[in-house]
Amino acid sequence: MSADHDLDGVQKVHAVPVPRIGGIGIFSGLVCTVLWLWFAQWKHRDFFLLFLVPSFFVFAVGLLEDLTKRVSVRMRLTVTMFAALIGSLLFNATVRTFGVPFIDTIFQINLVALLFTVVAVAGVANAVNLIDGFNGLSGFVCVTTLLALGAVAYMAGDQMIFIIALASAGAVAGFLVWNYPNAKIFLGDGGAYLVGFIIAELSVLVHERNPGVSVLFPLLLIIYPIFETLFSIYRRKFVRGQSPGAPDAMHLHQMINKRLVRWRVSYRIGDSIRSRGNAMTSPFLWILNLLAAVPAVIFWSNSLILAGFIALFAVSYLWVYTSIARFQTPRLLSLPLMHRSISRSIASEINLVEQNSKIYLAGIPVTCTTRKTLASTITLGNSPILVTANAQIITLLNTNSTLKGSTEDFQICLDGQIPVIAGRLLLRTKTIEKISGSDLIFELLDMARYGKFKKACLIGGSPDVADQFLARLSTKNIEAFAFTPIVSSDGTSDDIEHIAQKINEEKPEIVFIALGAPKQELFALQLRKRLIYELNLIFCCGGSVDFYVGKFNRSPRLLSTIGLEGIYRLVQEPSWKRLHRLFFSFRFFYYLAIGSFGTTRRR
Repeated sequence: MSADHDLDGVQKVHAVPVPRIGGIGIFSGLVCTVLWLWFAQWKHRDFFLLFLVPSFFVFAVGLLEDLTKRVSVRMRLTVTMFAALIGSLLFNATVRTFGVPFIDTIFQINLVALLFTVVAVAGVANAVNLIDGFNGLSGFVCVTTLLALGAVAYMAGDQMIFIIALASAGAVAGFLVWNYPNAKIFLGDGGAYLVGFIIAELSVLVHERNPGVSVLFPLLLIIYPIFETLFSIYRRKFVRGQSPGAPDAMHLHQMINKRLVRWRVSYRIGDSIRSRGNAMTSPFLWILNLLAAVPAVIFWSNSLILAGFIALFAVSYLWVYTSIARFQTPRLLSLPLMHRSISRSIASEINLVEQNSKIYLAGIPVTCTTRKTLASTITLGNSPILVTANAQIITLLNTNSTLKGSTEDFQICLDGQIPVIAGRLLLRTKTIEKISGSDLIFELLDMARYGKFKKACLIGGSPDVADQFLARLSTKNIEAFAFTPIVSSDGTSDDIEHIAQKINEEKPEIVFIALGAPKQELFALQLRKRLIYELNLIFCCGGSVDFYVGKFNRSPRLLSTIGLEGIYRLVQEPSWKRLHRLFFSFRFFYYLAIGSFGTTRRR
């Protein structure tokens, strides 16, 4: 009955129904604290008991909504304002001073002060409910806010506020254990309105009972939910022309989840992964909240500094929001930073999701995988065209208009230490591995002994290299045939129809194309259009065939590790053409700069 079964709502991100009765545990914890303090003869136990009276009304109306889904926002706000009115009457929780003479004069009128307090308390309670969108988000914000209120109350010598804030923080922390990272229970409207009401009432009391505490202290302390609410009203009413109460998926926490987290975590792989991806959103907002809470506690009595931090928060919030909305995510919000802040179990599951997913590096979709994973998936069919791309190949893919428009048709892996380092920096992960063609061709052909394939075709290479290649494959019991066609720079050949016909007749599982870039990639696109069956792989292997037959020696491991294979090959085969290619590859850094480095896009 209490579970949130609405999984398709505009603001829903969880994958399975979850009970929304976290408020019951929090209110029960507060009641137990009062009973313990009562038997301990604490001198302020009467006040704490009275404090729970208006709190109960707020909790009850929220819980009723959690159970029936039929209590309107207007009704919840009305009851919360009624509870704030009770609080003002029972323990004089009314805002009367702002430190500005003109405003203080107006607020000396009881009705004005009372109306403002009632609306403000209800607004803060609703704001806490508004940010309750992801596992651990509102729970952590509320715990830190209550601890900060307790710390300042302690420094101001207010034992009563200190104990209530501490007890409330403990109750919410107990809930947080079951809500993060995998939500077994939600705060619900009952819990969110209850905790929001407590925070609002204590914020009013800590200033009114302690004149040394600046009125701006509680404002800075809870600026995140307040500003989120005010900005949402502005966005809905004046930007989108909607009702301020209309739900949408444009809150900051939702934008971070959609524009940062979902590009990192696949939401189609399973409920467990989706739930943990949900948990990855909250730490971004925790940090944002702490950037306001920490200076609030440090400068709790200095209104001028507190005002400066309030203005700084507003500017920072708008900058972050607009940047994310324009797909210009600030580098400070790099998701991999949060990746390390979560437990190892979450990190390991996310790494599993990254296998064979894609990022965009220098404008090119690159497969994030390892050589072992790649080799184990080549039997899946659908005739993929595999390209192992070093800096030169990535540059060619950007400069050749035909290839640029066909990059999604390739499975591109990184061959070259420089692109690999750039990719690892982009994702802060080691799942991107250097997969050189000269390594992969050995591994692919060794798979024949396990029956992965029995027939192959080679297109390109010199006639002597082709003969040696076929001879070596015959020793592995691989039936093979080869073509050495003349191919123009645009990848066309008069022999392509004959080659395609022969391949369709023989049906090899793997086709190796060794024509050099970009001819081999262009030729592969045209060849695949002419195939009438699905083979396992079309591998644009380039000069890897030369290494396989022993025509040239591979570069030493040290040179390969530091990315100097190209220079070693130039020494082996000195030519102006190869030197030009080497210098041409430096344009990779240009495309890296103007591409999507720092932003991850997912397929």
